[in-house]
Amino acid sequence: MVVKVEKYNSNIEYLLWILIAVIAIAAIASNFYFFSVYPLLFKLLSTLIAAISITFLFGKTNLGKKSITLFKEALAELRKVVWPSKQETINSVMAVGAMVAFTSILLGLMDWVLNKGLKWFLSIGGV
Repeated sequence: MVVKVEKYNSNIEYLLWILIAVIAIAAIASNFYFFSVYPLLFKLLSTLIAAISITFLFGKTNLGKKSITLFKEALAELRKVVWPSKQETINSVMAVGAMVAFTSILLGLMDWVLNKGLKWFLSIGGV
């Protein structure tokens, strides 16, 4: 698939990234320093506004446009997935459960046998 992305002037791109960084730093700093006396709702709203602004500005950058395209393509691929039926899911879960139980019992038996063997071996040399 050919992706066509408009290229901004590099100066505008840098300006957008600087603006994103300034907004992010301002949101973090204001939550720690300036809004300590304000209620939690005010802090949440200001953080939400900053997050929306950062997301919008990120969407305007070249990397943001590529990310949006990737996300849209991933959603399109998810729509193509053939999900298993309820019965297939139950069968798979039962098979995995049986294998886990079998492996647990096998490893427990091996541990028990090796433990007894090691104790027997050490008791021969220690007495």
